[in-house]
Amino acid sequence: MLDERGITLRSISDGITTSGPTGKLVLTIMAGVASLERSVTAERSKEGIAAARARGQHLGRPSSLTPDQQSLAKRLRASGESYNSIARALGTSKTTVIRVTRQV
Repeated sequence: MLDERGITLRSISDGITTSGPTGKLVLTIMAGVASLERSVTAERSKEGIAAARARGQHLGRPSSLTPDQQSLAKRLRASGESYNSIARALGTSKTTVIRVTRQV
């Protein structure tokens, strides 16, 4: 992309310049290594998440409601209470109440 605009890069400390074929080769290799690192990191992250789920670990941020509050929210919703009134009663957001009451 830089080459298309006539821009060259010169690193004095590394002795690399993109103006010649050798510099372009080095830049291409460095880009390939960076791409490989991103792929390996993503793969390891996915494997780690899958392993944590297999162990039954909860992923993500803890719920702002205790299990008792979650049960209460579900009971109140089943009895016809609005999401807003449940949220006010529990001191949480309407979105949290919706998410909790829709869980099985």
